Amino acid sequence: MGKNKTRGPSFLNKVSGALLGALALAIVPINGAYADLVKYGYTNSAGDQINTEPGTGFISPSSGISFMVSGGIDRKLRIAVTANGASAPVFTKESSRVLGASDVISYNGDNYYAEEFVSPKLPDGRYTVKTEILSSAGAIVQTENVPLVIDTAGPVAGKFAPRPYTWGDPVLSGEVWKLGLAAIDALTYSSFVLDGFSDSSGISKVTAKVYRESGALYKEHNVLFSEETKTASIQYRTNFFPDSDLDEVFGLEFVVTDKAGNSTVTKRQKVMFDNIANVPAEPFGVYDPSVTTTLAPGLKGAAAKTECNT
Repeated sequence: MGKNKTRGPSFLNKVSGALLGALALAIVPINGAYADLVKYGYTNSAGDQINTEPGTGFISPSSGISFMVSGGIDRKLRIAVTANGASAPVFTKESSRVLGASDVISYNGDNYYAEEFVSPKLPDGRYTVKTEILSSAGAIVQTENVPLVIDTAGPVAGKFAPRPYTWGDPVLSGEVWKLGLAAIDALTYSSFVLDGFSDSSGISKVTAKVYRESGALYKEHNVLFSEETKTASIQYRTNFFPDSDLDEVFGLEFVVTDKAGNSTVTKRQKVMFDNIANVPAEPFGVYDPSVTTTLAPGLKGAAAKTECNT
């Protein structure tokens, strides 16, 4: 009689590994029985890694784009990115093999039978991203088309100035602006107004940044804006600058961000601000009819008091 054959440890390991793999697949929910463009992955100009879903509409990649496409198991995938109005795609790629049980990619807490296709850097413009699920023989099973806009150009930021200003005369000439408040002006809605910003993709937000004289960021304010009038405004009377007795030079700039995530910063303006009502202990300026400049808000035609003009 022949000897009974036994299955060695290597065979048992293979069986147990297969069973564990099947069990893992059974308890982990998998998406992707149909062609689906799950997300775009890219690095923006600031060096941040961005993952965004197709419904976003606008992306701002500084290099290539990773397209994550899902499909069913034992299927192949294909992607084609075509500029609107063009007859041939600028980027196309197909799976080199069918998706297997190990081709699972996790994103936002979900698992997909999927593959990631990485394009070269694509020019700014409007595109159609076509994803296809193929049978193992290469026949098209399902197709999806998604619009995409690539926009890497920053918006036009415009220029800003304080207005309205009904008390005194602000000093807006020279390197440093000088702004102040007074009781007669207590009800005035004094604001910084930004004019002339624009972007072809639309504006998503406008912020104003205030810096201390040391260069440290003091506060960042969200600013109300209108794309229709291309203006944005924010009041500076209260909770904008730190309390000041016209004794510190602040920095002020506006940041305009478009819907693709590109930002443009205005030139940083030096500003002095006075919201402390106090009476000087001694005169600090004298009227001089030959002077045409403004010493401080409300003091047009005044010259700084010195020992020689007392």
